[in-house]
Amino acid sequence: ILQFFGNLPVIVNLQKTSFDMNYGDSIYAKKRQRIEKEIIAKTSYISLQTKSMLEDIKELNTSAKIYYVRYCELHLNPIETEKEYDIVFFARVCKEKGIIDLLKSLQLVKKSISNVCLYVIGPCAKNFFEELKKISKELELENNIVWKGNLPTLKDVYIEASKAKISVLPTHYDVIPETILESMQLGLPVVSYKTGSIPELNEDQDNILLVGEGDIEGLAKNIINLLTDKVLYNTMRERGFECIKKRYNNDYVFQEHFECYQKVIEDFYNNQEG
Repeated sequence: ILQFFGNLPVIVNLQKTSFDMNYGDSIYAKKRQRIEKEIIAKTSYISLQTKSMLEDIKELNTSAKIYYVRYCELHLNPIETEKEYDIVFFARVCKEKGIIDLLKSLQLVKKSISNVCLYVIGPCAKNFFEELKKISKELELENNIVWKGNLPTLKDVYIEASKAKISVLPTHYDVIPETILESMQLGLPVVSYKTGSIPELNEDQDNILLVGEGDIEGLAKNIINLLTDKVLYNTMRERGFECIKKRYNNDYVFQEHFECYQKVIEDFYNNQEG
């Protein structure tokens, strides 16, 4: 894409802004990271999905014109099924996604709800899984967790996730995780951390319950409140579903992209003439 800068109108869209992501130590990985940073540093136009992403790109490019565009989400509906579990965690099972934080908060929840049950869905490295089982044993949670592992299709994930009452994802590094957006559409009230762009889902009102990163007690409190307060549970369930329906409306998303491309093309050729 570098060859087209200055010759054609080019807009670079960023899905995420973790520029120091570890791609590995291979020659290819290092080259990939270098080129990605070079693209961002040299482009004149950048489109972002959320406002909070802007802070992350300032270190590489302060002169590019910024446009905000959202992307269509897969449209889901709540799946009517028997609730077999209290909490579901469905994502890549790793430290960054907050699974250890969730286990620590589950220990606190158990003091109020002795038979609380966590359902964990997603791929997990073998060594890390052994570490999680050790932590679960130390926290006396062995009988409170069901480890489902990786599932063959997204449809299977949605069906299984819907067997839980609420969704919890205390992620440490994210923009707005698909897990949260999918949970809201499935009618699962969400508890998460105030990280990345997640708080933007609460711009108009509280559509999901958030606490500061690392606030284990806050996580536990929100989980307990959702599991014991039927009015709060139904309110957050309805708000979450309506939030996604409004925020990711296909017509609105199309219009955002259309206007973005129009403005980039117009600005590019105006500068060419100048």
